[in-house]
Amino acid sequence: MLVERITGSALAGLGPRLTSAYAEAFAAPPYGYDQVKVDRAMARLGFAATQPEATAAVVSDQDGAVAGAAWGWVTPPGLHGPESPFAGLYAQISDSIGGAAVAGALLPGRFELVELFTRPAHQGKGLGRRLVAEVLGGRDGWLLAWPSAPAYQAYLRWGWRERGGFGDKHGERVAVLTYDQADHGG
Repeated sequence: MLVERITGSALAGLGPRLTSAYAEAFAAPPYGYDQVKVDRAMARLGFAATQPEATAAVVSDQDGAVAGAAWGWVTPPGLHGPESPFAGLYAQISDSIGGAAVAGALLPGRFELVELFTRPAHQGKGLGRRLVAEVLGGRDGWLLAWPSAPAYQAYLRWGWRERGGFGDKHGERVAVLTYDQADHGG
């Protein structure tokens, strides 16, 4: 398996390479993504490409087929302003971990892992952990995860720590997890 690291504006062009693998990875419950949700996620790569220290990692098999990917950016000071498409989400995150002051001290400067996926045929083989390590690049991180998703248990095994949680618009619980390199010899 080959892991490729992509940074900055190059993230915007990843959608065509990732769409099929992303759709396959998020087709099953609890996700159940249809093509509209897949297309929306791929369109957000353009936004991701404009964020501080935007980074993606793509793992491909020997035939060049995408087996999985991860991407995100470093959370800026002040989180995101009101013009951000994620302003409401960041307000929920802040409330769930102790308020704006706690969120403002904890999250900025960490790598915000926005997406991580591997095709079902490649799950359970260490690719997810490898992708996370590649995009974190030695930095502390944070992410959102559904405790009902299999990935949640993987994050906990890898050393991520839950800081709080909130209900999404469908009533599903979303957990806020952080990863500290210092806790893992980094």
